[in-house]
Amino acid sequence: RLTRRPDELERVDFKLVPADQSSYRMLAFGDMHLAGRSFCSDISQFREFASEVNELVASSDVPVYALTLGDMTWDLFWESNNYGLEEYRREIQRDFSGFQIYHSMGNHDNDPSFVGDAAAESTYEQMLCPNHYSFNVGGEHYIVLDDVQYNNTSQGQRSFLPQISKEQLAWLKKDLEQVDRSTPVLVAMHVPL
Repeated sequence: RLTRRPDELERVDFKLVPADQSSYRMLAFGDMHLAGRSFCSDISQFREFASEVNELVASSDVPVYALTLGDMTWDLFWESNNYGLEEYRREIQRDFSGFQIYHSMGNHDNDPSFVGDAAAESTYEQMLCPNHYSFNVGGEHYIVLDDVQYNNTSQGQRSFLPQISKEQLAWLKKDLEQVDRSTPVLVAMHVPL
C-alpha cells in the first residue's frame, strides 16, 4: 500500500519473476462469508479448504492463480465478531502461499458504516485492491468489475442494486481498446449478469 499523501512522491520497488503461463490453472473462490462464527466453525472449515488448495498448488506442474468472486467476509459480523476485511486479509496471508490471489468485490464486502457506494467501497480498497481492474494471465485478459451499487442512505442500511457504474463502463471501454480482438476475455463480478 502507498502511505504518503497524494502530492508526495513515493517509490515502491518489487521484483518481477518470469513464469511460463502457456498453461495455468485459475481457481475460483465464491462466497466464502468468513465471519469468525463459532457455531459453524467457518474459520476451521476455511483452513481445511486452504490446506487442500495448497496441496493442489504444490503438486501442480503449471502456475496456479485464484480469483475470488466476492463476499469473502460478511458485513453483518464485522462488529459483533470483530471479523472483517483486515482479518480476512491476515487469514489468507496465513493460510495460502505460493500463488497469486485476485479479488472481486461482493455486496457483503461493502462497509455498512458509510453512506453511498464510493464510501462503502473504501475499506475494501484499503484492505485488498481496487473495486475494478484488469490483468493478463497466459494469453487471456481478465476483467474484474464491481457490479454492486451500494445505495444505502443511512449507516447500516445495506441497500444495493446489481449494477455496473457508468465510470466502470467508461474505464472498461478504454481497457478493451488496449486488448487485441483475438484475445480471450474473461469477466469476473459478484452478481451474475
